[in-house]
Amino acid sequence: SFKTTALYKPGRCQELLGDSTGALDSYKSLLYRYQVSTRLGEQPDSVWVLKAADALFGICLKRGGADDRQSAEDMIAWLRKSNLLPEKEVKIRSDELERAKRRL
Repeated sequence: SFKTTALYKPGRCQELLGDSTGALDSYKSLLYRYQVSTRLGEQPDSVWVLKAADALFGICLKRGGADDRQSAEDMIAWLRKSNLLPEKEVKIRSDELERAKRRL
């Protein structure tokens, strides 16, 4: 839908401009709004939600701080709970996070 696209685009622009904190806030806002919409019985377009989740995860891995690792772990838990991705795909991200932790 246009609504989820419109919520995703600012985060992507901020990310491209190097504002990772702003991008994270935008992506988190989209994920929150998705949860609220589904609770209200709406069916938002999950494509842009997954793009936001992947972007958020990627930024967190790239930045690598303790808070970022926690945000990445929270994202993995959110993906599991939301059932938007098959468990196999969630496991790939989980394994990627574990490899990133070992590099630190």
